[in-house]
This record gives sequence, C-alpha cells and structure tokens, in this order.
Amino acid sequence: HSVPTDWYNGSQGPRNTIGYAFSNIVGLTKPAAGVANGHGGNGARVATNPIGDQWANLRDLNVNQAGDIERGEFIDLSFSYQDRDSDAQAMIYLDPNGDPLDGNEQLIDTIDLAATGNNVQSWAGQVNTESGIPGTYRIFAEITDGLHRRQQYADGLFSLVDTIAPQVQTSQVNQDQSHRTIVTELTAQFSEDVQVTGSLQLQNLDTGQFVDSAQIASSYEAASQTLHWSFPDLTGGSLPDGNYRATLLAQDVIDVGSNALNDGIDWSIDLFRYYGDEDGDRDVDAADLFRFRQAFNTGGAHPAYDERFDWDGDNDVDAAELFRFRTNFGTRLDEPGSPPQSASQDQLNVNQLAAIYWADEEDDGDSSSVTPIDDLLALA
Repeated sequence: HSVPTDWYNGSQGPRNTIGYAFSNIVGLTKPAAGVANGHGGNGARVATNPIGDQWANLRDLNVNQAGDIERGEFIDLSFSYQDRDSDAQAMIYLDPNGDPLDGNEQLIDTIDLAATGNNVQSWAGQVNTESGIPGTYRIFAEITDGLHRRQQYADGLFSLVDTIAPQVQTSQVNQDQSHRTIVTELTAQFSEDVQVTGSLQLQNLDTGQFVDSAQIASSYEAASQTLHWSFPDLTGGSLPDGNYRATLLAQDVIDVGSNALNDGIDWSIDLFRYYGDEDGDRDVDAADLFRFRQAFNTGGAHPAYDERFDWDGDNDVDAAELFRFRTNFGTRLDEPGSPPQSASQDQLNVNQLAAIYWADEEDDGDSSSVTPIDDLLALA
C-alpha cells in the first residue's frame, strides 16, 4: 500500500517535505534550519559530553566539475567531515547503482584525515580515476575510523570514458645492455594496464623464417605495465645469430576501454644477436676477444665468469664457447638489406695480431708466454 502524502499532518508533514525526502537519494534541498552551522546551515546545535568511541562523519560530498571524465584524469571533490577522537580515512568509490554494500563498487582513492576535535573540517582536492573501469556512475565516500563506517553520495551521475589507446612507452633488449653476444629477453612497457591475447611474432630477417611461438615464453607485470619475452627452450636461452624483427599485433593488446594498441597500428622493433659481440657494434674483434679471454675457462662460481659468453647456458665458458667465438672472430653481421661491409686494413691488422697473441697467463701473473688462438682450438 502506498503511503499517502498526508500521512503526517500539521507541522510534521506532509511526508514529501520531511525526513527521507531530504536524503541525497531523493535529493530535495535541505532547509537551512535543519542543517548545522558547520555544514552551511543555521540550525542550532547543543554540545554534549561524548562518552565512548565517536563515529566519524562525512557530509556535503560534491563533484566540482561537469561532463565526461577521461579515465586517468582527476576528479575535483570536496566534502566536510568530523571525527572528534581519532584519525580517519575517506575512501572514494565509483558505484554503478547507488548501493554501497552490494560489492560492485570500485575503490579509486583513499584520503587520510586527522582527528578534528569538536570542529567540522573541510577537504577539497583531486582523486585519480586511473583504476576505474569506463561506465556511468554515482560517486560516494566512505569514512571510517577503523571501527565504524558511514557513506555519503554526491548528487548526480557522471560517465568515466576511455578514448585513449595504449602505447608502448619503452622497449628493451637484454634489459638495455649493449652486448649482443646473447639475446635472452625482450621487454615492452605500456602507457597503461593492458590485456595481451596474442603471441609475439619474431622473424629472422636473414632467412625470412619465424621463431616458433611455442619457443617464446611471455609474462606480464601489471604493476609496471611491462610485458616480458624470453626463450628458455632455445640453446643457451638465446636467439640464434641473426637479424630479427619483433612484432606485436595491435589487435592483441587492448585496455579496459577496449582500445587497441597504438590506435590499431602494430608495434615492432628490430634487433640482432651475434655471438661474441660484447660491445654491440655488429662485429667480433680484438675488443670482444679481450672480454672473452677474461671469461674463458671459468664457471659460475668464478669471479671472472661472464654469463654473456655462456653460449650453451651450462654455467661455464669452455671449449664449446671458444669454438663459437672463433667462428665469428674477425667477422661482422651486416644489417639486413645492406651491402656487405669489410673491415679496414688497420682493423684487420689488429684482429690478426689479437688472433696470434692470446696471452696465456701463469698463476704468478706472468703474461710473457703467449699461445695463438688457433692452437687453443687445435686448429694450427
């Protein structure tokens, strides 16, 4: 049965001018005489002596801007609050249906508030919407002192939209180390949190062949918005020698607003691996030989062991690595499609000298004894 509008009579009615009608759900303007001075009214209040824990209160929550809000932008908010005897927190939520207790609200920010004593305090500032999901919402604040909770809704609805496509902000090969003697990891960091549904396409530009996607492992870190790729099933966990192009299809990367990567444009990066190229200049020369020599005949426990030269990933640098190094020594890996480049005569002389004089240091540090590099391979 509907409650009649004249249920309350005289000074207490009718019912559409009292009580619930002035809540933020119905939304009638509160009479100034019914609102305390601290909340902008002129209603008289009498102070009492509080006993026990005091509840925190929050009122007059306002969204001080109009129109749609782009996800990741800030919302201008203001409210008044009071917690006489303890510090409190105001938690700001997006709520699709006006029920703060049904579990579908989204927490977007938390504000620390100091105890107020007998006074009502005001707060005004901005809250971030980065964690929100696009949709139409009411916004409410829940204030709590750890024991008690109260909620306050702002008037009206607003829409959180997402029209900005995610981008790849940075990418790295081998955690941005310059060497290319092995390539064990690629990373891409995005401008926002994304969902990745497809595999990396990795093509060898020298042969035209693609690396089997089953040999590419991937993991995503939501906190840093970073996607990692590695190659644990390949020899030494590294790509083979060659020039490569890594491509991530735009349709395989979307944000919470269903925007595809880079407005639908695929992302790619070119890279190369050339075993022995410690300085990343596409050749294996005397400078690389010097570094390799320091790591040669060492294992994982040795201070000179360098995992960058561990071609087969067996935790040492031994004859297997020496054979691979000698294969590439004195050569370069040209960029795809470029004419072959030959080393200068000065560079050839340096490489020849380095190949002939490989210092074989004694335990006492005497480097006067030398052994040709080919002798170490039993090729001379």
